[in-house]
Amino acid sequence: MQTAYKLKISGVSNLFDVIIPIFYALRPYFLTRKLIDFDRFKICTMAYKFGYDKNSEGKLIIKAVAENTNNANYSTYTGVKLFDLPSQIVINKLFNQVP
Repeated sequence: MQTAYKLKISGVSNLFDVIIPIFYALRPYFLTRKLIDFDRFKICTMAYKFGYDKNSEGKLIIKAVAENTNNANYSTYTGVKLFDLPSQIVINKLFNQVP
């Protein structure tokens, strides 16, 4: 039997300031859909970290990203609008405003 480890992280700041930079450094090694899911996770974490989850545009972006993350793979996903994600322009517009 192998030893398993569990890491409990609390707080969005810890995710954003510690965990995301570690995984961002490993980003070139994500060669599957996990790279896309990581980028989406980072968008949502940024939205929460800086308070964009409190306005309607931020909520819509978080919802759209969450609905399309970790959903099997592109060819077999049967959920709603797999590729209906916010554009980079919409994401940039959100993060350029005051939360």
